Amino acid sequence: MFLGPEIAIFLADYYLIANQNYVAEEFTKVDGKYWYRFGINWLAIVVWGISVISYSIFKNISVIANTVGATFVAMTLAAILYVGLAKLRKR
Repeated sequence: MFLGPEIAIFLADYYLIANQNYVAEEFTKVDGKYWYRFGINWLAIVVWGISVISYSIFKNISVIANTVGATFVAMTLAAILYVGLAKLRKR
């Protein structure tokens, strides 16, 4: 599942990191607030990769697969990792 962790990262960034306050003008600036490094948010990509791999592991664990599903666990992991690492990066 590729979209689950991606959606979790989008939602975590908007609601928990940016506090629902994106500055629209900054999206188009090359060196703006959301430019990150070379225009890529590497933290989000790394967290997404870890979460996709974790989904592959969780879907084979019957307790998870037969109850809440691996997608929700991977999404939760993505959100927690992203928020935690993003807050560490801001220090």
